[in-house]
Amino acid sequence: MAAPLHIEAVSKDNVLAAHPLALSSVFWELADPTLKCEPAFEKEAWLHAALMDYGECGFHLKTPVETLATVLFCHASMCPGAAQLPSGPPADGFVITSLFAQPRIQDIAPALLLDAAIMAIMRRGEDHVEAFGWREDFVEDPENPQPEVLEILDQSPRIGLMNANALEAAGFEVVHPHPALPRYRLELPPKRELLVAYEVSCLTSSSNL
Repeated sequence: MAAPLHIEAVSKDNVLAAHPLALSSVFWELADPTLKCEPAFEKEAWLHAALMDYGECGFHLKTPVETLATVLFCHASMCPGAAQLPSGPPADGFVITSLFAQPRIQDIAPALLLDAAIMAIMRRGEDHVEAFGWREDFVEDPENPQPEVLEILDQSPRIGLMNANALEAAGFEVVHPHPALPRYRLELPPKRELLVAYEVSCLTSSSNL
């Protein structure tokens, strides 16, 4: 039988219940994540600051016994690391920075957690949200190598960089083109119905979770 899923807002009480990679990555949160620091300490401090300043900063997708995925979002001023991306930095407003998911849940986690984040940002009265994605079909030009781009693509699972296809499926459109790492924007409210309006449990009936 499939384990029931539920979506839980990140709070000061469940910060440490985030997906493990979400707690060890500071790519988005620090202007220079290569500086010597303790990532877990920096990330926990950042999460508490985001909760204090904005009230909401992400969601967990959970079973009764474990966290399967975590999505994080914040105001553009709180993700200086996004300037490392060739299509960055983001415009003023909110940014869905990262989504970390266990491999067995990657088919449904983006749809559920992106929609939860979109709804939360929309409730704030924002008129848009941005995000960065990586393109699966990117092929490096041998005559114009971009090692910094390949480095970011190589660490995409560890920094929670989202697949461009998942963003496009959620209704995002390219606002700053790039062959590998475009920046996306979604006008709010979105034109489509959001998945989180449905019972999450019905989406797990055919999954072995």
